[in-house]
Amino acid sequence: MDSLRKISHLKKNFYAALKELTQNTSPWDRWKVIMAYPDASVLDGLEKLLVYIQQPVHMNVQLQQGGGLGLGHYQIIIGGWCDRVNGGQEEIDIFASVLLEWFLNPEKWAQVTYDVSTDQDYTDTTLFEQGIMIDSIVGPNTIIQNVSDNEFRYEFTINFRS
Repeated sequence: MDSLRKISHLKKNFYAALKELTQNTSPWDRWKVIMAYPDASVLDGLEKLLVYIQQPVHMNVQLQQGGGLGLGHYQIIIGGWCDRVNGGQEEIDIFASVLLEWFLNPEKWAQVTYDVSTDQDYTDTTLFEQGIMIDSIVGPNTIIQNVSDNEFRYEFTINFRS
């Protein structure tokens, strides 16, 4: 599989897993997931905390003994953005705690089932079944630029293999 297709598949899987959580799990159901960094039109109509998923970045490939290529190492940024009307600092802090707990606990992220369409349709699949193994999560990083006093934003970097 070429690199661009692989990255697209990875992003779709993260989106589908988090989208499933926002539809069926508290407190995730208080948030909305989108598949890109939000533009101004999304932020102008903010109705709840927004979870955004940026493009994964291929960082390196682990070589196997004997010279074969192993798993690729990737990073993906997942952020949260809200304003005072939609929970403010308290809601963004809850988001940070919940996201950290979810990604740090393989029993949680490996068991959430979702449907996703990549080159084929998958139903009731998981990140683990799609070959995604979370290594670590770093954050929250407070993002200050372009944020007014009424907006709150954190970003997390998830390191994973696939």
